[in-house]
Amino acid sequence: MIRKILRLSVVLALLGSGAWAQKSETIIPPYGADQECNRTDATYLCIPFDGSWEIVPFEFQLPDCYQNDDASTAEIPLGFAFDLFGTQYTSLWINNNGNLSFDGPYGTFTPEGFPIVGFPMVAPFWGDVDTRSMESGAGAVWMKQGPNYLAVTWDHVGYFAVHTDLQNTFQVIISDGTYEPMGLGNNVCFCYGDMQWTTGDASGGVGGFGGSPATVGVNKGDGVDFFNIGRFDHSGSDYAGPGGVSGVDWLDYQHVCFSVGAETNQPPVAINFPAGNVITAYVGQQLDLTVGFIGPEAAQTVHTDVDPFGLANFSYISTDGNPSTVQMTFNPTAAQIGAHPVHFTATDNYNPAGVTEVDLRIIVEYPTPTEESSWGNIKNRFR
Repeated sequence: MIRKILRLSVVLALLGSGAWAQKSETIIPPYGADQECNRTDATYLCIPFDGSWEIVPFEFQLPDCYQNDDASTAEIPLGFAFDLFGTQYTSLWINNNGNLSFDGPYGTFTPEGFPIVGFPMVAPFWGDVDTRSMESGAGAVWMKQGPNYLAVTWDHVGYFAVHTDLQNTFQVIISDGTYEPMGLGNNVCFCYGDMQWTTGDASGGVGGFGGSPATVGVNKGDGVDFFNIGRFDHSGSDYAGPGGVSGVDWLDYQHVCFSVGAETNQPPVAINFPAGNVITAYVGQQLDLTVGFIGPEAAQTVHTDVDPFGLANFSYISTDGNPSTVQMTFNPTAAQIGAHPVHFTATDNYNPAGVTEVDLRIIVEYPTPTEESSWGNIKNRFR
């Protein structure tokens, strides 16, 4: 039986003693050493790959691709201060299992829901990642640092034990709040590609699903301050809110950026907005777009007001909830060619309330011949 690790001191002892062999009767060596690491274009992520990305150097692993199960890096200096609910961190550890930790390496492979006492963590997708095989195009974990940010990408990673039939691609960025691509003031972004699995075999999963749900969120470690996107244990695009268990396909191609500073109430977080909050609509073609806002504290309800500034041929339905949703329909005409703003104000029911404002720009253009012929295959959602 797999024993759940509850205290960081125990984790450190296990890392030092080699006791992680309890997870499997056979220690499986890494595959594909001394080969070029698989990497995709991943242009849909917040920060796409370029030549400046490096393989994450997990400790005690073979170099090149550093393929592993449950490994962590040595302590990594950030070069800036990351504010986690009022605590300033200038270094961290990258953990293979889909999270960043701040008090030491963290190898626990079975996720729990936040809040958890004692484990400060930023988790774009805490689940049992296994990168020991690069079959079926499976990839590795990459990192990129700048003077005011750190980005980590889990690129087409498989799950325990050495499964690559389903693969996940996701990215986390943390900053000091001044990295402009994240939106000034935001210090965390979660960015997703195609998400295909939730659970490893040692966490009760069968075929990549079930068992202990993967966790997406941020945890201060005091049992009070935390930020949940949700937990995920099955396929499908259903979403049960930050306190529920949802389908992992809901994460596909999402970009979620927010701040986890010293505020006692985290304001609503925008979801499903297009890159840069800009979307193109074509004359004679209906644009359908649904966006929303999450109240990361599970008991909250979010209300969203919409101001389209009198935009003709535009309609919407705003529904309160957690998340709130805004379903929009726009049928642009030739007379509307140009840019049109739509303003969103999301307010939660906490006291004092958290408020988030977002400006969406809709650019109206004539369709090109290519756009006209392929329109049926275009999805107006965030990629």
